[in-house]
Amino acid sequence: MKLNIALCTLAVLAAKASAGALEKRQFGGWGNFGGNGGWGGNGGNGGKSINDYKRVQVQGRDIYVYAPANVSNPPLLLSLHGMDQDPNYQQSNTHWETLADSEGFVVVYPRGGTGMGTWDIQGENDTNWVLKIIDQMANDYNIDRKRVYLSGFSMGGMFTYHSMSKIADKIAAFAPCSGYNVFGASKAMRPVPIFHTHGTNDDVLGYDQVENFLKNYRDQFHCPSNADVKTNYPNSENPNATLYTWGPCDKNVYIKHLKLQGRGHSPSKADINDIWNFLKEYTVDGPSSGSNTQTGQGNGQGNGQWNGQGNGQGNGQWNGQGNGQGNDQQQPWNQWNQWNGQGNGQGNGQGQQQPWNQWNGQGNGQGNGQGQQQPWNGQGNGQNTATASCPVSITRQGYKCCSANCEVVYVDDDGDWGVENNDWCGCGNGQSARCSTRIIQQGYKCCPSNCVVYYTDQDGKWGVNNDEWCGCGF
Repeated sequence: MKLNIALCTLAVLAAKASAGALEKRQFGGWGNFGGNGGWGGNGGNGGKSINDYKRVQVQGRDIYVYAPANVSNPPLLLSLHGMDQDPNYQQSNTHWETLADSEGFVVVYPRGGTGMGTWDIQGENDTNWVLKIIDQMANDYNIDRKRVYLSGFSMGGMFTYHSMSKIADKIAAFAPCSGYNVFGASKAMRPVPIFHTHGTNDDVLGYDQVENFLKNYRDQFHCPSNADVKTNYPNSENPNATLYTWGPCDKNVYIKHLKLQGRGHSPSKADINDIWNFLKEYTVDGPSSGSNTQTGQGNGQGNGQWNGQGNGQGNGQWNGQGNGQGNDQQQPWNQWNQWNGQGNGQGNGQGQQQPWNQWNGQGNGQGNGQGQQQPWNGQGNGQNTATASCPVSITRQGYKCCSANCEVVYVDDDGDWGVENNDWCGCGNGQSARCSTRIIQQGYKCCPSNCVVYYTDQDGKWGVNNDEWCGCGF
């Protein structure tokens, strides 16, 4: 149960930190969010030291920067340490500079915001600070703002997941290591690429929670239920590793999980090549040009997202039968059976995620729509039978509208969200939220009426329902 896990883990954290915060070691609890070994850790032999990095202050806090010589408009990677650790520990274990030199990107190791080196994994203090780091690096090194990547170990990994719900419009892809948010998976701002590494012998953030945690994001992004599995995946420290790949998901992103048999709770240089090879394929706009993660086939021409059967041609998301084949496979092909259009109809539009059952045109009708969320309105004999009762900013992401009288459980800039059949939906005509919006925006639900307030903070009043935190009034 999420609440029990969070409270128990935080209790261990507090006890360990108070007893041994001065001892920089990798531990068997949350005391300093470390792992198995000493300061060098696994993979800590070789490469440069933190002394080869430039120390910079951003809003009074330290970051350590490594920039290869003669780079132009380089990507940026931020690598975050665990609790009660520091940039020295993270750098000595990962040595991202060894790849930065050959791949041409800037590396930043930031320092956590308290004396215990913690990260804000519920609020916006540290996500706002990361945005300031990005601004500083853009000013100092002219980094490519569309190719900023975030990776973190342990509590840094928790922060990496938390950032998906706060600053995913600024981060192109995410790579958490041995860290999942103990407060539960929040709703990501958009479908994002994720590369999660985790050891099976992790005694701090147990491996048994990884699958269900990742499933939250696979469900959010409508990933295929079955993974592509590569056993005996090569890893210099864990030769019996397994790599799981789910995709393509919404917006053509992928989720990957590197399962490291026998590894405990530790970051490692052994993983950085796999992480970087995944991250670099993405910009904040989606897969980068030339990406080989998703390729299509055929000789289709034109700009239509969906193309008619027969002679329809295009480079769109799904292409017609016959000669129309395209270059993008974002959605599963089993959605073909939901398209009832027949004949020579062609759809030349720019929508990206609506299911085929929203185009019922038949005959020779043509659909020339441009709205990103609206179904194509066939001309001639074609008719559009779809209806909507929630904001277009939600439906254009591929989510459906909830049924009438839905309950609002989350609010963001796109509108009101509900949940039906274990999936997010737009709750445009739903009941008003019964608790603080600041609580809802963190991914928590409102409690039932007549709830008991157990805790109050700047976000509002908190109660408990089904062993999970919830908003209890205003």
